Amino acid sequence: MAQPAVKPLINDKEKRFKDIAAFRAYIEHELAHWKWLQEIQGTNRSYTAEIYNIFFFSKLRPLLDRFEASHPNFGEFSLGSASAPYIESTSKEGLLIQQTRESYGDVTAAFLTMYITPKNRALIPSNGNLRAFTEAVGLAYEKTVAIQIAVSNDDTSGLIKNSKVQALNNVLEKFTEDAESSLENINDHQLEIESHIKNVKESINHDATSIQRSFKRRNRVYRRYARKLKNEAAQSLDDAQRRLASAKAAYDDQVDLDASVQYWINRKNNHSKFKLLWFLAIIVSMTFTFSSLLTYYSFGGAAGLSRYMHTQADSISTQLESDNSNKNSIATQATITPVLFGHTKPELSLAIADIAGAALLITLLGVLIRITLRQFNTHSHFALDAAERITFTKTYLALLSEGKLKADEDRRLILESLFRSSQPGSLVEIPFSSPIELILKTLSDKKSS
Repeated sequence: MAQPAVKPLINDKEKRFKDIAAFRAYIEHELAHWKWLQEIQGTNRSYTAEIYNIFFFSKLRPLLDRFEASHPNFGEFSLGSASAPYIESTSKEGLLIQQTRESYGDVTAAFLTMYITPKNRALIPSNGNLRAFTEAVGLAYEKTVAIQIAVSNDDTSGLIKNSKVQALNNVLEKFTEDAESSLENINDHQLEIESHIKNVKESINHDATSIQRSFKRRNRVYRRYARKLKNEAAQSLDDAQRRLASAKAAYDDQVDLDASVQYWINRKNNHSKFKLLWFLAIIVSMTFTFSSLLTYYSFGGAAGLSRYMHTQADSISTQLESDNSNKNSIATQATITPVLFGHTKPELSLAIADIAGAALLITLLGVLIRITLRQFNTHSHFALDAAERITFTKTYLALLSEGKLKADEDRRLILESLFRSSQPGSLVEIPFSSPIELILKTLSDKKSS
């Protein structure tokens, strides 16, 4: 439900507001507009604050308190009067104070607020703060400027009002005679105007009919254009949606394949590192094999190792039995030595035993070399496979970004080659044969021949 209009009396004149909220906004605006008097900094702040309280706050604040009442009656409210007017911010005096404030400063504007109306000037002697403000030292210039502006604003027409009354009466009588004569002419012109208005109405009705027909025709044309534009917009929207779906799919593919590229890069780096480690293991195993053969033959082969082991065993037993007699130890050793050498095998048997021991040693160590070769070959194959997948994936992304992959068959063919499983069983191993394998292969070849 709409609120009724508010009509308070301001300076004995009725002022209309559309509702209570508008009147309240007016009061709050007035309080905010004059609040600069209370905010002046310096020693004069107490004086200007008193001006604000006397001339503005004390008059406006009671009205705000009435908003808290359950049934405020603003129609009976009166703010100021003709003899003691309230200075509105939008009045001539309010605008003059604001202009003085901008031109001469806040202090001069505060003095002008006291001197702007006779009622305000009458309060100065009875108020100690206002009187002290007018007597403040160092403010003579501001006070003089304010008084001069206030005097220039006073209405002095009342001093000569009586002398002009008679002249105004004579002018009024002459005006009355001219008005009566003009009234007759106005009546004649009224008839002419009514006739002209009738003709204009007929012309307007005719033009309105023509405009209506033209509007209907244009309406049909515009409707046809609107339908055409609607169909084109719908088609453009469908195309945009299809392109967006295609772009989204391409973006998803690219994001997924970027992650795949990073994965294969990591795999390539890992396999390359392990390939180098196993290559070093091959070198170590081969060096170990060669060192083992050198050590084997440095002990004299199988026979030398056998004699060395028997000698060490006999030395230990002899040393345990000869703690009390060195001579017995020497005799015992002299007795053992001929026995050992007395049972020495023929040279051919010793050579065959040495060769057999070396072959067995190489065969056992060949297993270690074969394991390292297999691991090296496996990591080399996987590193190459990862590098190929990286190249394939980047090539696919380049073709996809350039729009060269149109058919789904092309995409399927490339993706199948990219996402194939690794086949470690298809590795080509580096050939390595132990001496025993070579001997068995030679014997089998002789039998078959």
